[in-house]
Amino acid sequence: MSLLPQIYQKEIRREKIFRLCFLFFSFASEVLLIGIIFMLPSYFSLIFSANEVLRRWDAEKQAFERQDITSFEDTITQINRRAMLYTNNENKRYHLARLLVRVAEADDKYIHLNSINLQSENDGSFKFAIRGTATTRDAFISYIQRLKDTPEFLSVYSPISNLLRESNISFAIDILIKQESYYYAANQ
Repeated sequence: MSLLPQIYQKEIRREKIFRLCFLFFSFASEVLLIGIIFMLPSYFSLIFSANEVLRRWDAEKQAFERQDITSFEDTITQINRRAMLYTNNENKRYHLARLLVRVAEADDKYIHLNSINLQSENDGSFKFAIRGTATTRDAFISYIQRLKDTPEFLSVYSPISNLLRESNISFAIDILIKQESYYYAANQ
């Protein structure tokens, strides 16, 4: 309860409201001014970086438009063609490992193989050219017999010069491989 007359109370209330509004607006303007001061560097860096990003994006877009898409398609087509040739080549080939195992199984401790070469003949057949050494003539002859008994080999050719020495024989053997045992189907 106030002792002031009604007219002065209204005036004081109006003065309070005016001062509170002034205080509120001055506080809000100070906060806004401080926010602007602190946010201004961020704003400029954002504007400049946005322009930079847009400039880079335009440059990338122009570079992509200048690229020739057909060169990518040609490269992809070339890679696919090579992959298909490799797959076709692998499908035409018969596995050689089984025949090499047969040659190694015929070997014993008296025979030392130096090289095994796979050679193609003109008629489409293949042969092994084997080079090595044998400790004795009897060991060499038994090795030749074991190779002849192998069912995958059509014939074993050993020149007579392989039998001239009694021990430490350097030999060269040609083994013709049966066509059903190893082939390369060039027309598939």
